[in-house]
Amino acid sequence: SDSIFIFTVGGALPAIISWSVLEGSVGSTYNFEIAETGTDFANPTLLGTSDGANFSMTVEELNTFFLDNMGINIDEATSMDSKV
Repeated sequence: SDSIFIFTVGGALPAIISWSVLEGSVGSTYNFEIAETGTDFANPTLLGTSDGANFSMTVEELNTFFLDNMGINIDEATSMDSKV
């Protein structure tokens, strides 16, 4: 489902993303990927992996990831898509 997240400067609070595990997929490793909206995941970036039904990091870690790994401009709003 669609969700909107707004991450602000600072942010020791965790950003927690959860999903439903499909029957038969217990014990799987899940990749959490992000891509700029409108790219149809042509070149996704791996944000992290999880062996469970959730993924978390602090907002500060997430902002640093966007800046260092995706070249996001800090002064512009950027729309991102995510998938597991």
